[in-house]
Amino acid sequence: MSNFPPEPNEPRNQTANEQTPQGDYQQRPTSLHLLNKTVVLNLDYNTAGALVYLPICFVGVLASAVFWRTEPARNHELRFNALQSLMLTGVLIVLAMGCGLGMAIFALIPLIHYVMVPLFSLSWMACMGAYMLLSIVLMMKAYKGEIYKLPFIGDIAAAKASFDPNA
Repeated sequence: MSNFPPEPNEPRNQTANEQTPQGDYQQRPTSLHLLNKTVVLNLDYNTAGALVYLPICFVGVLASAVFWRTEPARNHELRFNALQSLMLTGVLIVLAMGCGLGMAIFALIPLIHYVMVPLFSLSWMACMGAYMLLSIVLMMKAYKGEIYKLPFIGDIAAAKASFDPNA
């Protein structure tokens, strides 16, 4: 018997005294779902849930889209948070476009633009501030593992993610 390991194609004969090496690779579960890790970035579910609400330079939108499309259907909570975040950002974009359009239209009308443009500008800033505050609150709740369903958006997100937050 030689001291060299067997060739890859040769069958290995184990004697009674030999044992298979117990490495770390044999003790790991095969599914990332058992480790509570995401498929794409290998993040904890709580960290990924907080990342989808991150309101900085569309990082949350990108993370939401990635997790919504790549996470398996059994990961209801993360898919719910991702879709709710996407829908919340969509509502913000629609409101911001409405405020911008209102400012552009009323900027052309004499005398009224002195009142209406600052009003639309303030409403735009209020929308952004509310979005930032709501994103931070939702990010903290998602990191803690809590589910917070927004009134209208949350119902649609729960239906699409096949998730019942009350269960």
